[in-house]
Amino acid sequence: MKIDRKEIKANAKESIRKHYFIFVISILFLAVVGVMYTSSTYIFSLLKGGNEEIYNEVSSTVGEAAYFNEDGSLVINNNIQDSTNDIAEAIEKYIEGKNDEALSIEERVNKAASNQPDEHVGVVTLGYRNGVLASLVNVAKSGSLFLTTFKSIQNVVKDPSVATVLMLILSALLFVVYRAFIQNALWLTVRRQFVEAQNYDKITPRSYLFLFTRKSYFRACITFFIKEIYQVLWSITIVGGIIKFFSYSLVSYIVAENPALNSKQAITLSRRMMYGHKWELFVLELSFLGWELLNLITAGLFGLLYLNPYIEATIAQFYIKVRKEAIDNKIEGYELLNDKYLYNKASADELSVAYSDLESLCKNGPKETEKFTGVAGFFANVFGIVLWNSDKVKRISATEEDALLINTYNLIKEGKAYPERLQPTYTSDGRLRTTFRAMHYTRRYSIINIIALFFIGCLVGWLWEVGIHLVEDGVFVNRGVLHGPWLPIYGSGAVMILIVLYRFRSKPWLEFLLTILLCGTVEYITSWILEITHNGQKWWDYTGYFLNINGRVCAEGLLVFGVAGIVFVYLFAPLLDNLLLKINPKILLAVVSCLAVIFVADVIYSHFHPNTGKGITDYKDGKQTGCTNNGTSDNLYTASGIYKPSANSYYHYTS
Repeated sequence: MKIDRKEIKANAKESIRKHYFIFVISILFLAVVGVMYTSSTYIFSLLKGGNEEIYNEVSSTVGEAAYFNEDGSLVINNNIQDSTNDIAEAIEKYIEGKNDEALSIEERVNKAASNQPDEHVGVVTLGYRNGVLASLVNVAKSGSLFLTTFKSIQNVVKDPSVATVLMLILSALLFVVYRAFIQNALWLTVRRQFVEAQNYDKITPRSYLFLFTRKSYFRACITFFIKEIYQVLWSITIVGGIIKFFSYSLVSYIVAENPALNSKQAITLSRRMMYGHKWELFVLELSFLGWELLNLITAGLFGLLYLNPYIEATIAQFYIKVRKEAIDNKIEGYELLNDKYLYNKASADELSVAYSDLESLCKNGPKETEKFTGVAGFFANVFGIVLWNSDKVKRISATEEDALLINTYNLIKEGKAYPERLQPTYTSDGRLRTTFRAMHYTRRYSIINIIALFFIGCLVGWLWEVGIHLVEDGVFVNRGVLHGPWLPIYGSGAVMILIVLYRFRSKPWLEFLLTILLCGTVEYITSWILEITHNGQKWWDYTGYFLNINGRVCAEGLLVFGVAGIVFVYLFAPLLDNLLLKINPKILLAVVSCLAVIFVADVIYSHFHPNTGKGITDYKDGKQTGCTNNGTSDNLYTASGIYKPSANSYYHYTS
């Protein structure tokens, strides 16, 4: 069966129309953490530090092959025809021997390739370096932390050869853990999202927890990692690497559908499914060439907003078609493709059995809702804050949780959402189900838990910034205005997202936009207050960054805060709140009180004696250089963890 490119692209566009927001957020998250599509962050890397001239040169060069008409429509010159099908079909004809039609397209492709600037390949590399977690991925390029660690190991074992072996083993282990259990888990999760979106109208935030609600998390990650090892080994042969790239291309989708498979099963099944389809996938990916050109013109911005989700949705459609063919033809191993409800709606009887508890809950309806009244009601209903986790709060919370579950189940019954419990590897573990059941995002937080979350946010922010500097330069630098291990702007931002934006949690896309606005406001005001209260002293400066406002905020950092805020509201905050509720209230109150006293004392002391010095506030003419082992460095970072490799860069240290 030949795959119809136009059909699957049309289906992909319809999927994007329904799920545009969650697709963009997922792809942006992958780019930010350096998993995939990292060139989407290149526009921020390219334009910061005064690199507008480079961007203009790239745009001008590529603009010879593509430009916009006065009416705003895109025109791709004869150098590159409409990439969605023309190039792919012409090259396909060339392979079939129709040289008269292929000659012109071959000339056009060659001419188009010659028009692409040298920076084209560098787009991916530079963008990858500038992801928030990309510093960890590319740590081997700087080597400072490894050098420091190596010296420490050598001081213990004395023998340089043994120290080298131990260092190599440690480095390999860190890489494997990060690649296998973080990057691959995210990649498999997003791949499943795109497949699920082809058949369902609603993709809930719980889809990000797919692997975590299964007992196959580690197996799925290891399976995919082994596939990557095989692919790297095949790449040594070059030709074999290209063939195996397409032969193994469905492994991620297969594992995302059935995470219980081992590497041999997944790889073998992908090879069998791709038999006769490798060339079709190659031509399909080639058909995006013109769109990639537009993405290059916009330095990755077009990819972030449309192209990357479009490509992912199209390849997901390709997998669905190939999967159907494999099942229809009953190829060996087809029974491993066992998640039929990803592609077919469940019957009412099947849902009644799997969701018997919710079926009963729907029939009886949620309990009569109690209401918060008076001043307490105002704060509970507007800001989501309660004085303490009283019995009344627990009852109202349970009722709202039931209402949320009923709403979700109604979507499942209507065929709009995926029936999670019918997934073959779904766990029936009562404790785990209770944990994730209690993660409803509409919850209200007690004052003591809000304060505890503030300090957790402060500590995480401090560890984040200190850790990035330690990884890249191998030197500890205490971040921020204060002297203690906390960065209040992180804690304040986290808490304000929870309480100020409480009433917008039911609309994730609006929550995301308002999170960006709120974090930008907090960051700008904090910067301004610090300067006027410390004689113009700066702890960060975004001057030279793309879309910055007076050097106090920039678009790149705000996008990072937006993504992090969404993850915090819908995932980490409920999880942390559940953990805090298990702690004895008296113990938690004592701990929080002690931290508050120390924090206030630090604030008062730091007002008169702020934390300054090397790597913190050592500006010269508005510019700052960091400190490394020898006290000087040009590797700079922001409070968002943004890496900025420029001699004229600026630090961003939060208070």
